[in-house]
Amino acid sequence: MTARFASNELAALLARSAWFRSAPAAMRAPLLEAGRVEHLAPGERLFTRGDSDDGLYCVLDGPMRIGAASASGKEALLAVIEPVNWFGEIALFDNRARTHDAYAERDSALFHVPCAALGALLERTPEYWHAFGLLLTQKLRSPSMPLKRRPCSLSRAVPRRSMSCAEARVIGMRVSSVSG
Repeated sequence: MTARFASNELAALLARSAWFRSAPAAMRAPLLEAGRVEHLAPGERLFTRGDSDDGLYCVLDGPMRIGAASASGKEALLAVIEPVNWFGEIALFDNRARTHDAYAERDSALFHVPCAALGALLERTPEYWHAFGLLLTQKLRSPSMPLKRRPCSLSRAVPRRSMSCAEARVIGMRVSSVSG
């Protein structure tokens, strides 16, 4: 892929992302500074299930396929991520390996913010965890996500497992105690 982005073009393109646009301005600037544009050829893998976390991505151009291959090699497609949507945030929260494969459907450009930069930013300003929590939850609330919704009589969903107060704060819950 030959497309290159000037810094002002990149900022304008990322501002088309509802999540990035709604994030605190003081958070957007260091993300822009730390991130780099990466290019992938059609079919090129960005990461594979089980790979270690290398950061957060935003699709700038060209769709990315997210899925997993079975032992027999059949692909189970989870999502096709179009521009200007972000992905890779699950590993940011649990510090574990990638949960799915990600590869370019065609020539693609991605904005990549490395793990180390994200960790340093969140260490300096822990309040930004909330913005990343919103990125994670917007996918769960999206009508295009293949999840069945159940009515809930509580004002906020109560987790089925215990969680730390820090985890509860990340997802916006006010908790004095949680029981299973």
